[in-house]
Amino acid sequence: MNTWTTFPFEDAIAVLFDFGGVSRELLASKNSVTDLDQVWKKLHIRLLMCDIDEMLRHWVPDVAAVEALASQWEQGAQHVTAGTHAPLRANAHLFLAIQQELVRTQARAAAINCHAMPQHALHLPCVAMVELHRTGVLVACEMDLNGLLSSMLLTHLAGRPAFMGNVIPRSDDTVDIEHCVAPPDMLPDLGAYAFEGYHGTTDHATVVIALPDHGMVTLARIAPDLERVHCVVGQIVGPHHTGSCRNSLTVRIPSCQAFLEEKLDCHYALVCGDVSTPLSHRGMPRVL
Repeated sequence: MNTWTTFPFEDAIAVLFDFGGVSRELLASKNSVTDLDQVWKKLHIRLLMCDIDEMLRHWVPDVAAVEALASQWEQGAQHVTAGTHAPLRANAHLFLAIQQELVRTQARAAAINCHAMPQHALHLPCVAMVELHRTGVLVACEMDLNGLLSSMLLTHLAGRPAFMGNVIPRSDDTVDIEHCVAPPDMLPDLGAYAFEGYHGTTDHATVVIALPDHGMVTLARIAPDLERVHCVVGQIVGPHHTGSCRNSLTVRIPSCQAFLEEKLDCHYALVCGDVSTPLSHRGMPRVL
């Protein structure tokens, strides 16, 4: 059963996982909305805060469950890079704690301030985030709130999970969308995965995901005022796993230079299929 076909937008609940609270400075650095109350007022999405330290302090881990989940991941992978044993178990521990919080709040989406986690002696959560995607929870990296909201909107419209990634120019008419976290089921039968080190090291683990190799895609990002959306439809040239991040899709888009000049931030949400028409019906005009 495809759990994404019923993914909500209005009246959805999203949890923001951070340390203490989400700073306005961090949100502004991502070109995201900084007044969290506006997300409810304008989009009717309820945001809940969760302090990662507090969550882990009060969660009693089931050691056997953590080991069973990490072993299950390893057994299902096409490849496991040597040295990722400890990061995988740390991610299993984190996943089970986050899952409990999401079940408690009935949330279907989350953003995580992942870059701050090593400062708190925690492993980066890439593997846990991919597993959350696998359970039907949409997750955004780096506490990019507008990246999350954009992914939620495209997922709701397409009935397929969105891939939030960095937009990197590749040629005159193509860009790469790349990140270390990608949903494993952007299209049916794309469940293959492998574990690699994070950006060339094994201090942290990331997941190489089988990505679609053809078809139309929609890229979009909601503006920080939550009133407009920048959207473009493109064509997949192909996937690759040779960038700094482990998952990359090369996409050919019309008026590529104009798109790059107009883009609202490095992160865009990408979903398989052309959802530009239903997107335009939502009363959020395209950013010009």
